[in-house]
Amino acid sequence: GMTLLVHGAGGLTGGLIVQLAALRGIDVVATAGAASRDRVRRFGAREVLDRTDPGWCDRARELAGDAGFEAVVNAARGGAVTAMSVLADGGRLVTITSDPPAEERGIAVSSLYVRPDAGQLGVMAGLLAEGKLSLPVAEGVGLDDAERALAAGTDGGTSQGAVVIRPLGS
Repeated sequence: GMTLLVHGAGGLTGGLIVQLAALRGIDVVATAGAASRDRVRRFGAREVLDRTDPGWCDRARELAGDAGFEAVVNAARGGAVTAMSVLADGGRLVTITSDPPAEERGIAVSSLYVRPDAGQLGVMAGLLAEGKLSLPVAEGVGLDDAERALAAGTDGGTSQGAVVIRPLGS
């Protein structure tokens, strides 16, 4: 089977990518910070490498074998070029950040952007309701505190969970 590297798996999106891949039976290797290592392993990553360790690429190559990974998903801001370095020739890089590198060595590079999709949202909500997906929540706030909470949640990935905004009166 395929082995997938998820770079930046400690964030919300990276963590969901790990879980969705593991649910499909894909062997996942991930990078994350120390604070989220155990959570990413619980999400289904076989191995979690410290993304702050300058040697993580070397360790990833050891885990992937000589050829490299067939596929890498980059969820780490500014991490697409580094993530690409552990890909096999002819592999595939998907990045959710705005820094897609130029294609080289036959590697297909895709940028993935969020778009509204009610059907997919329903599938994800169902997986959450069934307990097949986990979404850590950092805090729940009222609408009057939403701006502050969202700004804190987009400060470079230090938040350890989602910000849930409660509608007025709840």
